[in-house]
Amino acid sequence: MTQAEEPPAPNLYRAEKRIKEYRTIHTGYPKILVKKGQQINIGDVLYKITRVGTEKEIKSDFKGIISEVAPYYLTENIKIPRFAQFNVPLVSIEHTVMINLREEWEEKHYSFITAAFECDYFRAPYPGAEPYIKVGDKIAKNQIVCIASIMKQKEEIPSTLDGIIAKIYFDDGQTIYRGGKLIGLK
Repeated sequence: MTQAEEPPAPNLYRAEKRIKEYRTIHTGYPKILVKKGQQINIGDVLYKITRVGTEKEIKSDFKGIISEVAPYYLTENIKIPRFAQFNVPLVSIEHTVMINLREEWEEKHYSFITAAFECDYFRAPYPGAEPYIKVGDKIAKNQIVCIASIMKQKEEIPSTLDGIIAKIYFDDGQTIYRGGKLIGLK
């Protein structure tokens, strides 16, 4: 790696603005309770949906500012039909997320071997044994890189890529969810 290709320190972050759009998830009559430009906290009620005498509150998952609200004439006293229940945007919130610069760099520069299913992963075939791989090793496609254990059944996991191991994302016995990163290759 040249100096320009060095990854950033793991504790550096940058702020990025994002928009979360709240769309209807129920049929019924919506009543929006917020206004454009309003400051919102996690748990604040954004709108209510009334249907057959019941009322469901939709609350914010984010802290931010309301960036868009559906026009009054689209929501007041108009029932959202069943076929449109996932397609009607009612409220949008602009919020800030903190992005780890090291993780962002890794996404651009590494290829990943990911978990095919949720289970516990181990670096060696049994406790005390030499691990299958370590950082810096060159591996080939179909080479065994770890063990997956689910319901006391163990299965050897082959590599899906060729490359040099840059980072191992799991500790022995750690549960990794489907699609989670196991190994980063350069």
